[in-house]
Amino acid sequence: MIAPVEHGGLRYEALHWAKERGLGQNGGFVAAIDIASGKELWVQRIYEIVYGDKSPQKYDRFITTLTLIDGDTALAVTDQTGAVYRLDLGTRAVTLISAAPDTTPPPNPRKPAKAEPAEKKGFFGRLLGD
Repeated sequence: MIAPVEHGGLRYEALHWAKERGLGQNGGFVAAIDIASGKELWVQRIYEIVYGDKSPQKYDRFITTLTLIDGDTALAVTDQTGAVYRLDLGTRAVTLISAAPDTTPPPNPRKPAKAEPAEKKGFFGRLLGD
């Protein structure tokens, strides 16, 4: 569980198990709660998770940090992939600030590159049988 953020009489929390509430996905939601009454005022989806075998996202993806930004008028919301979103606290508009970093590992310098098939080597490669 990540720490909620409090400002202006409201507490902003990340909802991790939103499927239990019928919201269709686990992770990616922020809730605003009135501190005095404890009443939930709204829930906003920050990003969509598309589940499925053919989907690039097969698992839940959770929010890892909430930070007040822009003179306390917005929240920076970071997910576990490293993507950062901006949630405007007045309008609840969500914009992507920075996409998740590319986590593709660099090629291993000790492993030789795969040879190109003969048909890709051009005329002389096919002629010489290389």
